[in-house]
Amino acid sequence: MHETTIAGSILKIVRARAIESKRRAISVSVRYGEFRNVDPESLAFAFAALRQESPRTACCELKLTEVKALALCKRAEHEYRPRLEKMYRCDTCGGPIGEIACGEELDITEIVLAAQPALDDENESATEHESATERESATERDVMVDECASELDGGKSERGGLAAAGIKSRGDTAFGEEKRNA
Repeated sequence: MHETTIAGSILKIVRARAIESKRRAISVSVRYGEFRNVDPESLAFAFAALRQESPRTACCELKLTEVKALALCKRAEHEYRPRLEKMYRCDTCGGPIGEIACGEELDITEIVLAAQPALDDENESATEHESATERESATERDVMVDECASELDGGKSERGGLAAAGIKSRGDTAFGEEKRNA
């Protein structure tokens, strides 16, 4: 179930942002493409289970938005919605998919943090940092996160998505705007 790996990757980014700002995460918004092969119920379940690993994300809500697939046919570059019933062929000319215009996204679009700093920030941040460092030191889970990120995107997304750049190489700054709850 790669949804668990995706949920862990999302939470890693959210947790880092929350620790950096010394606040707790309220919510994270994620767009996923229809062709990304993500089961939203499994992702929500995995996220709910994994968010408990840190006090910074324990109450964080996951907001999911599906992006419907659009394709350009190979024959005449018509834009259409590829559907299994038509074997993903163009509605206008019957041509095969030439290019997927959208529907392969996996992007964090927003992270909402609490307006007030978290209590016991210094102790909590140090403890969370130590725990995160221990978990990140060449464990199988981290290897799976990186492999999943590469495998899901195939290295061709230009949208700044979660899987697109690999979490370690770009960090969380490429993923949406930070907002603070008043």
